[in-house]
Amino acid sequence: MRDRKTPEEKFWIWFEKHQDMLFNFENDQENIFNQQSMRMNEVDPELTFEFGPMQNGKREFVISADGIKTSFHKVESLYKAAPRLSRAY
Repeated sequence: MRDRKTPEEKFWIWFEKHQDMLFNFENDQENIFNQQSMRMNEVDPELTFEFGPMQNGKREFVISADGIKTSFHKVESLYKAAPRLSRAY
């Protein structure tokens, strides 16, 4: 049987499964950010991300095309596919 999930849906499934690791990235930042980058590359290799500082148990999670206009639509599609995350704002 073929997996019919979009790359965006697959990314968010992975993200939700690994929220604890991601939101505590200081424990192993290089490894965790490499994993995050690999997962985002499956959506679009031009996408980048940033985590803000921890505030009240939450972090800001920013998705960017880093100014590459041809990838803006992937930022939008990834954002639209995002589930409600209790630890991100």
